[in-house]
Amino acid sequence: MQWKTISKKYLMKTPFFKLRKDAVKLPSGLEIDDYYVFEKLDAAIVLGVTSDHQALLKKEYRYPIDKVLIELPGGTFDPEKEDALAAAKREYLEETGYQSDEWIDCGVFYNYPTKDTDKTHIFLAKNIRKVKEQNLEVTEDIMPFFVPVSELKNMVLAGEIQVTGSITGIFKGLELIST
Repeated sequence: MQWKTISKKYLMKTPFFKLRKDAVKLPSGLEIDDYYVFEKLDAAIVLGVTSDHQALLKKEYRYPIDKVLIELPGGTFDPEKEDALAAAKREYLEETGYQSDEWIDCGVFYNYPTKDTDKTHIFLAKNIRKVKEQNLEVTEDIMPFFVPVSELKNMVLAGEIQVTGSITGIFKGLELIST
């Protein structure tokens, strides 16, 4: 069932990803000499909920698709330099100005394991509270906003939330909110 790596050649290396061209041998014996793989940074995203059951989401413009999307706050990190929970707390504070003392790990998920190596780490932050203003990167223009937790599922089903990691985070988080 597993493929055998014959060779790996890096075509591009940046601080955010590496692109490599692999030669592989399939279990059937077929050899493919141009299987491309993106080695990307992991991501940590957070479903944050206030004590009165308001979820903090964000609107952010995404240049590659030229759309403003509704998402869970979070960002990328290098798992060799920072653990997922620390990254989630850091990114959440930077993007929203909110923090929590109650963090629940909702799991690790793959977005596109056919070609990408990155993982998405999802966390639920309960009883969030504002502690400072946003501290955004120059490429970020993030508008945080609240919605009742009871509306999250309907927003996903209506297509208002279209980002895979955010959808997964919402459904995993909704199961854990009452714990």
